[in-house]
Amino acid sequence: MQSEGMNDSLGKEDFLEFVFKELMAISKGTSTLDEESFAKAENQEQLQVLEGLIYLNEDLDLYKTELNAKVVALEKKNEELAQFNYIASHDLQEPLRTVTSFSKMLAKENKDTLNETGLEYLNFILQASERMQQLIMELLDYSRIGRDKVLVDIDCNRLVELVLLDMSAVMMDQKAEVRVEELPEIKGYKTEMRQLFQNLVSNAIKFRKKDSIPKISISAERGDSHWIFKVRDNGIGIAEKHKDRIFGIFQRLHSKKKYEGTGIGLAHCKKIVEIHNGEIWLDSELGEGSTFYFKIPYNY
Repeated sequence: MQSEGMNDSLGKEDFLEFVFKELMAISKGTSTLDEESFAKAENQEQLQVLEGLIYLNEDLDLYKTELNAKVVALEKKNEELAQFNYIASHDLQEPLRTVTSFSKMLAKENKDTLNETGLEYLNFILQASERMQQLIMELLDYSRIGRDKVLVDIDCNRLVELVLLDMSAVMMDQKAEVRVEELPEIKGYKTEMRQLFQNLVSNAIKFRKKDSIPKISISAERGDSHWIFKVRDNGIGIAEKHKDRIFGIFQRLHSKKKYEGTGIGLAHCKKIVEIHNGEIWLDSELGEGSTFYFKIPYNY
């Protein structure tokens, strides 16, 4: 509460100065505005301004309370993620390494004495252990997306060029054709954006049509407030009923025998786009290929 001249109305210039000072006080959380402050107003218009300031102060106090609660919840979540990372890195992987090592040793030492069924069982154990290790590693990668990273300027042309260079062996093996149009420079998390493009191109090659050369195009266009990227393929496509679930974690539409993987790749893509304040979706028809779209804001 203002102690000086509290019961006297103010002239126009003094009132504007008073409002300015109170706005500064509200932003710092030190405002003492209350209903007694209405005495400062000399007309209805000034009275409405003071009422607005009081409501603003109350709303900001409420917002700060809610924000503090969310910060506490976020800190707790980060602690849980750190605990999960430790468990996944140590407590889960160590027994798997033991199982894998002993299975390999048994297979090596008993390959001449075990019958076909016994060797097949050992092979099942090894494959299951290796799949579980891969799954744990991908879960760790998922939990680390966007953590302790720094936003940098990213030349998407160069980034995609490096992604395709890394994937040159599988592209040559599958005779994949990739066409890249001019891409923008954005601000983002470089490692995550590289993983995003790699996952989408990898999926386009993996889910190709039988006896068909994978053809992929990567492009971008300006939106109102975002760059809209497109990764289009001529693959097997996705049925309408599955479009909403493919970005979920562990969502597989095909058997492991037909297509390898853990069902977490598109969940990675979704999380990467979301930490950039963007959105990802697809347009697809079964048997006619897919187009994945994602938006990255200009000023993120």
